Amino acid sequence: MIVSGGEDLRELYERLSAVAPVVVLPYYGATWQDALRATAEAFGRERRAADLTRSVEARIAAVPPTAARSP
Repeated sequence: MIVSGGEDLRELYERLSAVAPVVVLPYYGATWQDALRATAEAFGRERRAADLTRSVEARIAAVPPTAARSP
């Protein structure tokens, strides 16, 4: 499977689809959570993506606010 978020893939779609299934995902302007969710859906791994999202968001929330201001 070929996974891409690039708009320019449209020109190559026919040639690439002769080699493997092609999935064009809406990455441009998406949050990392939305990009992960879309990719997970393409591979049937939605539950794993949800678990990973919760884990990363919990780690981010645990970072002290002062860490963002460190040089």
